[in-house]
Amino acid sequence: MPDAPSVRRSSDALFLAIAHPVRREILDLVAARDELPLAELRAHFSKLTFSALVQQLNVLRDAGLLTDRRQGRNVSVRLTPEPLLEVTDWLFSFEARVKPRLDRLSKYLEQTHGPAAQPTRRTGSHRSARRRGKSSSVKVSRR
Repeated sequence: MPDAPSVRRSSDALFLAIAHPVRREILDLVAARDELPLAELRAHFSKLTFSALVQQLNVLRDAGLLTDRRQGRNVSVRLTPEPLLEVTDWLFSFEARVKPRLDRLSKYLEQTHGPAAQPTRRTGSHRSARRRGKSSSVKVSRR
């Protein structure tokens, strides 16, 4: 089994790789097909310089998420999804630790304020709502 620092480094590289929206978009595009020619990726990301695109691809390669296939002068990238299982495992373990707390909060809110006091699930628009001075979740006043 690898030592803890090397596992941490590989986990850090993986989470760093999926943290950037351009890299997530690359993964989405490659995942939709068996492999994607580099030329198509370059055309899709026409606003990025080729150097910037290669840098993003290298981060994904270093995390073990992409591999290359060369055929003559043409290069295609393929998704290697196995490292993403580590992310899934972490999320499920996190959910297992947090879910009991959220269930207790939900039960408390229902008992003290009725069913309407249940907090709503936040969506991606909660940030823009906050900027407008609105909240996307239920505010509970203290008694």
